[in-house]
Amino acid sequence: MTLFSTDYFTKSVEAEPLANIRDVDAKIFVWKNTFTQFGIPHTLILDNGLQFDSRAFRRSIGETPFSMTYGVEAVIPLETGFPTLRTNLFTPDNNDNLLEKSLDLIEERRENVMGKHKQRYDSSVKLRPLASGDLVLRKVVGVAKNLAWGKLGPNWEKPYLITSVAGISAYFLEDLDENVVPHPRM
Repeated sequence: MTLFSTDYFTKSVEAEPLANIRDVDAKIFVWKNTFTQFGIPHTLILDNGLQFDSRAFRRSIGETPFSMTYGVEAVIPLETGFPTLRTNLFTPDNNDNLLEKSLDLIEERRENVMGKHKQRYDSSVKLRPLASGDLVLRKVVGVAKNLAWGKLGPNWEKPYLITSVAGISAYFLEDLDENVVPHPRM
């Protein structure tokens, strides 16, 4: 089985083959391939798979997939037959006004969800200060990146040794043969 994620704006497709698609796998896939790359989506279209409607999936984003898509919670047919606060207060005239208000607040709800995700992510990040003598990898950028390889090309270059600290998150590097790595703009 394979999970797919498509960004309709950039036409970017992410796919991940899985032996079993469980709610935990779906949660990790949506977090890794949607939220971290593109932020909170405007619309989340799902195939009604049970893994997307599980308690673990809802807890991860704080909203049900239906409410993330349509901006309101679903009312099941069984609920319409019983007197509940939601069904007793429903009037067709008032419903349009409530839907307009909830659509006005959808951006705020998305920002709140994103804030929760950011807070949870930031709490799990452990800062590791780098110092002289540490080995690091350098990101492949610009002309060093071979465009013919596309997505399958390496993202990082060989290990480099930090010789000294140049500033906040900036370091002077040399390769393992003790050749000084020039500044990227040189």
